[in-house]
Amino acid sequence: MTDEHTNEDPLLTDNLMFYGTTLYDRNVLGMVFQTGENMLLSDVSHDLLVTPEDFEDEKQELVFSEHEDTIEKLCETYKTDVNTGLTAEQVAINQEKSGKNKNKKIQKYTMCKRDGELQPILSKRLTIGDIIELKGPQVVPADIRVVEASEDCKVNKVALDGDAVYRKVCAEKTHDNPIETGNILWATTKITSGTCTGIVFAVGKSTLR
Repeated sequence: MTDEHTNEDPLLTDNLMFYGTTLYDRNVLGMVFQTGENMLLSDVSHDLLVTPEDFEDEKQELVFSEHEDTIEKLCETYKTDVNTGLTAEQVAINQEKSGKNKNKKIQKYTMCKRDGELQPILSKRLTIGDIIELKGPQVVPADIRVVEASEDCKVNKVALDGDAVYRKVCAEKTHDNPIETGNILWATTKITSGTCTGIVFAVGKSTLR
């Protein structure tokens, strides 16, 4: 799903959702434009709209583990290195997989390690496996797993869950729920104080927000 018009056919465009279809992952904010008998699929039987059993099985297999995985495993998964970041060659490979990091709420540049050099990178060009450094006050530009954080590093997750309480950021898992744990930072939340370093594991449309 996206907020952009992607196809002239309303059934194929990514910015419309229809009655009876299933949102199986993440969340969206939308405006109702048809109800009752005016809905496109109002006369389609429930049997045809119900989610197939094999799809439900696939849904159950979508398990989030980035807050539990070791740093070594994450680096292996995204072909990166905490100390040197991605190589230019690996950046191209990862960007092909992840797509662009489009989000109007994030800052234009992010400090990122590429080929062993810490440098300002356009946030829209961040990709999975990038090693980035954040400093308060700064909006988190992607979903990241924290690998290092200062003692005073805190995040405000009001953009995610409506809770304006500042929460401590750390490199260790503090909760089984990935939304609550201190070692995961979600895109559009805000670092309010301190500094931290993390591995990008989701960008753009793949982020939680």
